[in-house]
Amino acid sequence: MIRLLAQFFRGFHYIVGVSMPPPGTSDRRFVFAWLGAIAFFLALFVILVFYIIPFLYFRHCVTHRSSSEHRRCRGEQSLGWFE
Repeated sequence: MIRLLAQFFRGFHYIVGVSMPPPGTSDRRFVFAWLGAIAFFLALFVILVFYIIPFLYFRHCVTHRSSSEHRRCRGEQSLGWFE
């Protein structure tokens, strides 16, 4: 599995044009460096999606002072003329 992933990542390096370690070096370090980078960016994406973006999106609901804006943020129906 390490050799297969090393070939895949070396191919990616070749396509992008980034220098890669020579073929005689340890594939294990090369593959684990790539897997660590992928895990880091995946964790960053999860943090953005589940923590920062909803915090910024729902923050405007608290700052509005009118009751109609607050009702819209909570998802309630409009009262029409009686607002």
